[in-house]
Amino acid sequence: MDSPGTGPQVKGYGLLILSISLATFMSSLDGTIVNIALPAITEAFSLSTTTVSWVATSYLLVLVGCVLVFGKVSDTIGYKRIFLSGFAIFTLGSFFCGFLPEFVFGFPSLVASRIFQAVGGAMLAAVAVAMITAYIPAEQKGKAMSIIMLFASLGTAIGPTVGGILTQYLSWHWIFFINVPVGIFAILLGAKVIPSTTPPVAGTGAFDKAGAAFAFVGLASLVFVVSEGEALHWTSPIILGAAVLAIVTLGLFIRQELGHADPLLDLRLFKKQELFPGKPSAVPRVLQLSRGSATCCRSTSNTCTAIPRRMPA
Repeated sequence: MDSPGTGPQVKGYGLLILSISLATFMSSLDGTIVNIALPAITEAFSLSTTTVSWVATSYLLVLVGCVLVFGKVSDTIGYKRIFLSGFAIFTLGSFFCGFLPEFVFGFPSLVASRIFQAVGGAMLAAVAVAMITAYIPAEQKGKAMSIIMLFASLGTAIGPTVGGILTQYLSWHWIFFINVPVGIFAILLGAKVIPSTTPPVAGTGAFDKAGAAFAFVGLASLVFVVSEGEALHWTSPIILGAAVLAIVTLGLFIRQELGHADPLLDLRLFKKQELFPGKPSAVPRVLQLSRGSATCCRSTSNTCTAIPRRMPA
């Protein structure tokens, strides 16, 4: 069989697009549905809004920090393993988020479960779009991407409404439990329709562990600065320290990648403008999303009426 990078184009690819679309839908839904439940979580654990905002921030930090790593790993073990493993971790993490805080360690177990969930989210994000390139015929790639983006937009749009309904009429736990049946369905569907491919030829060097560490620390620090700068004040020692850490580690990451035989990210590709039309604007959009998510977390918690906690049915 072919490698993921040159994988077989799938006949009857509609179900494959649906499987990938479910990943983008769940990721987008999770990004907005959680914010609506923050007032209820604040009330349930009797914590400040700043503390509760870590339910969203911790997820974002791990997600951003791990995407590059899992993208590289998928080149070695194949897209299907990463995709299905990511869905399994994301689904299990969602269940832990709703279940564990009531019985084990309270709020810390919720944040820990969100971190675990974010690992699965990073695995999905790392390979979802790449599978379109690998498995969908060239003449259908545009249509496939449109469907995936439609699902992503739908998840973002309905998240606040669904989150409000679940939180008001059931409990905040159900904003996480709702992911479980969708995740199970997506795993079963993906196992059937995603091609099993042989890993590509190994790279010319060992896995870039130093580059992975620099990327994780640098990106996570950068997102932390953008998302928490306003709340903690831009000139506070924590934010300034995180900014310096981000600059230093990302600088080391660039140096590491340029000198590594098998880099985590081949930075020389960015010299080829024809490969990245419009991509320079993507970074500001991601950072703005990070800041917007954190701002939404705090404003939602400050302005919405706290909803009494109900145990999951």
